[in-house]
Amino acid sequence: MNQFLIRAKILENVEVGTNVLRLTFEAEEIAETAKSGQFLMVKTATEASDDPILRRPFSIHRVDGKRVCILYKVVGRGTTILAKQQKVIDLVGPLGNGFSIPEEGRLAIVGGGLGIAPLLFVAQQALRQGREEEEIQILIGARTSAEFPVVDDFRQLGLKVRTATDDGSAGHHGLVTELMDMEGDWTVLTCGPAPMMRAVAKRCEEKNWDCQVSLETTMPCGMGACLGCAVQGKEKHEYKHVCKDGPVFKAGDVCL
Repeated sequence: MNQFLIRAKILENVEVGTNVLRLTFEAEEIAETAKSGQFLMVKTATEASDDPILRRPFSIHRVDGKRVCILYKVVGRGTTILAKQQKVIDLVGPLGNGFSIPEEGRLAIVGGGLGIAPLLFVAQQALRQGREEEEIQILIGARTSAEFPVVDDFRQLGLKVRTATDDGSAGHHGLVTELMDMEGDWTVLTCGPAPMMRAVAKRCEEKNWDCQVSLETTMPCGMGACLGCAVQGKEKHEYKHVCKDGPVFKAGDVCL
């Protein structure tokens, strides 16, 4: 697997929702080798500082030509610093194991909250495989309509998007899993809060659908050295590392 340490030129770092930003940079090496579901370890400190010293993991959100995007929410000191950067970004990647998108068949892409971050790239790659738009369902859930920062980006790809909100302010009033009413065979790719992914995986088990989940956890190194991102596997005393074994797993291989 090719991995690169890059200082890339930032093309834009703009707000696309409440405290949610999209950072776009130019990195041909990553654009050519990245797989949907993989991530980057980004140095959030400024060029003049090493604080914070640890890099932060961010999913690859979108790839267009040489342009690569990450989508992130400002929640702490690291992302607050990152939101102010406009010149260069220091990163390592692409890292981890991404989604395994079948060559044929129907896909349901299910996201919750900022869990949609890696899913736009999933949709891009599925379309680039030659899959028809009608074979892809986009299902996105959030607490409120204000938490749908990039839904229109899916629509611009020609895809139909169905939404659900806890408060009923957009789309279906209820849970995103209640939109999983499709018939026939589907492959489901999901990312979002753990309770949502548990519900998605349960629904897939009931329907006998293949389900892949993208996990998010504390990740100090991103390369399997620190062992700080361990999650429990299905077998007794079995642990998997999100950075190296994932972040994408078959739903039946990990405890959600």
